[in-house]
Amino acid sequence: MKTMEWRIRKSSHGGFVAEKGIPHEGGEKIPGILGFTMPAFIVYESANFDTEKQARAYIKRRGG
Repeated sequence: MKTMEWRIRKSSHGGFVAEKGIPHEGGEKIPGILGFTMPAFIVYESANFDTEKQARAYIKRRGG
């Protein structure tokens, strides 16, 4: 099983978003459907910040 990881990305609304989740490479067959999964980052926790420095401090406080 894959482990959770943190990432920081720029928000489309301005500022930055700190996200904790699991990356998925895609390419897995979907049972009962003709097709495969697409690459994704499945987010379990996120928080918005004005600066990247604030986002990094949040991740550090949360044990990342």
